Amino acid sequence: MNVNNSATPQTFCLTATNGSTNYYLNQDGTPASGGCAVTNLVANPSMETDATSWSYRWYGGGASAGTNTRGTNGGFSGGAYLRKTWTTSGIGQDNGFNTYAISVTPNAVYTASGYMRTNRSDVIVRVGYQWLDSSGTIITSLFTGAQATLVSNTWSRIQMTATAPSNAASVDLIFSNASSPVSWAVGDTFDVDAAMFTSGPAAYVYADGNSPSWSWNGTTNDSTSIGPPL
Repeated sequence: MNVNNSATPQTFCLTATNGSTNYYLNQDGTPASGGCAVTNLVANPSMETDATSWSYRWYGGGASAGTNTRGTNGGFSGGAYLRKTWTTSGIGQDNGFNTYAISVTPNAVYTASGYMRTNRSDVIVRVGYQWLDSSGTIITSLFTGAQATLVSNTWSRIQMTATAPSNAASVDLIFSNASSPVSWAVGDTFDVDAAMFTSGPAAYVYADGNSPSWSWNGTTNDSTSIGPPL
C-alpha cells in the first residue's frame, strides 16, 4: 500500500491478489486489474517545478555559452521542460542535462528513459548512467545503450537498461547528445522532458504522479511517484 498524506487531496494506492490476478484500488475508487508495482524514481520527472533536482551538463569544444532555462509551454509531459539555448556558436559535445543522485540497490537492474528534442536534424542523442558509491565518488560512467538521430523540433524517447555495480549507492542519469561533436549555432536549442527510471528491464509508458491512477510519494511534481503500468 502507498499513501501520500502531503498531497491535496490525499492519495493512496492499495494492491491485492485474488488467485493469480493482481488488482489495485486508489483514491479514484474504482478497482482495476494490475498493481501499484511501478515506481518512477526520478524526482520532478517532467520539470513542472523549478527543476532544482536537475543540473546542466556540458563538456568538450567551445560551445558552452548559452542560457539554461525551464520552458513552460510545449513540453512532452505537462507544460514544462528543460532547455539550453546557444548564445555563442562553436563545436561542442555531450550537451544536455542530468539528474542529481538517485538511490539504487547494488546489482539490481534498472531502465532509464527520457524525451529529447532539438531544432536541428543532425544531433545524435543517448541516455547514460554515472554510478556513484556511498561517498558520492564516481565509480564509472556507462553509455552503451541505443542512440538515435533526432528529427528537428520533434520529441523522441531514448532509453537504456543497465545493472548497478556491486558497490553502487546512487546514480546520475544523463540525457545528452552523443560524444560526436556538434557545430552549434546561435539560437540552437536542446530540450529534455519526461524522465523515467524504474526497477527491472521493462521500459514502461511514461508516467508520474499526474498520470491516471498514479500518485506522488511526496511533494506534488517534485518527488518519486508510483502507480500501475500504463
